[in-house]
Amino acid sequence: MPPCPLICEFGELDRRDQEAPLGKMQLDFLRKISFLKISLIIGGGFLCIIWFAMYRSEILANLEAIGSNWISILFTVLLVAISSFAIIKLQTRRGKPPTIV
Repeated sequence: MPPCPLICEFGELDRRDQEAPLGKMQLDFLRKISFLKISLIIGGGFLCIIWFAMYRSEILANLEAIGSNWISILFTVLLVAISSFAIIKLQTRRGKPPTIV
């Protein structure tokens, strides 16, 4: 399955704003496309505000239900922290460098 075209498009917009490597010229029309990124960010922020305004009561009810059980939240945070520490220690034993992803 090919990747989402919107994700690829954002990456392409970022890549096109970079300077061209030595010996290659960047096309002028690609420099003028950066206004699309700003309009997409503003549009996404506006849609996020509208979404929150429409579903505010449901969002707050879900957050209240999630936050009502502090014991499970505490144990989950501890489990994630301990398992992350154990995995890092296991992967970097005997002087192996950590993997950077």
